Amino acid sequence: MSVEAALYTVLAAVTAETWPAGEVPDSPTLPYLVFRRVDSAGALRMETRTPSRTKVRIQVNVVAADYLGAKTLADLVRAAMEAAPFPNWLDNEHDAPVLETKQAAVIMDYLAWQ
Repeated sequence: MSVEAALYTVLAAVTAETWPAGEVPDSPTLPYLVFRRVDSAGALRMETRTPSRTKVRIQVNVVAADYLGAKTLADLVRAAMEAAPFPNWLDNEHDAPVLETKQAAVIMDYLAWQ
């Protein structure tokens, strides 16, 4: 199973309003989550120089009507990712208000391995 497929399962348990980037409806119901693979890189075993796991950088965008709603949903995402069936860790998290729509967002960057 790809990291994206496993990630979708994890995030959809937090909220049904979960989409891969590029598939968000024109008028999504708040709150919602959007995720995407930012990049990936293979890792080599030092002793044999053979491929090991692939490190994948995943971004999860949490969007809600207000700041506290976005932070609450981000807390739920963090808990779900800690229990995910694949190794991952939160690399970076920051608030990102959506000025055009007056919504609140939290951007969460994870590193995962497949």
